[in-house]
Amino acid sequence: MLVGTSLGGYWASVIGKKYGIPAVLINPTIQPQQSLKKHIGIEFENFKDGQLNKMPEDAPASYPDAPDVGMFLILLDLGDDVLDPKQTESWFTVNPVVIFEGGSHRFEHMTEALPEINKFINHVLTTI
Repeated sequence: MLVGTSLGGYWASVIGKKYGIPAVLINPTIQPQQSLKKHIGIEFENFKDGQLNKMPEDAPASYPDAPDVGMFLILLDLGDDVLDPKQTESWFTVNPVVIFEGGSHRFEHMTEALPEINKFINHVLTTI
């Protein structure tokens, strides 16, 4: 099983869809070619080697949209101030989407989400 948040949620959806792996997507990015535009030209540190880099102008366009169907559980905080949770909810029309009031992009409801995650895992285990 894969679990990812934000851009990690995007990658969990892409890898999960490609290889048939169940995934829990937490406040996932669904259209990184849009959401990453604001980071073009901003300097960031590579945590592996300490080098400073900038996102190239053409990098966001290289990302396709997230798949909208797969073995996914989507967890959203309505208070996400980075990504639009309503847009994300409408993106995933087939998969279960659990929405929590308030919170933030950091996802403030992990404790409350654990029963939903366990239910998803049990469902996946009985269908594989």
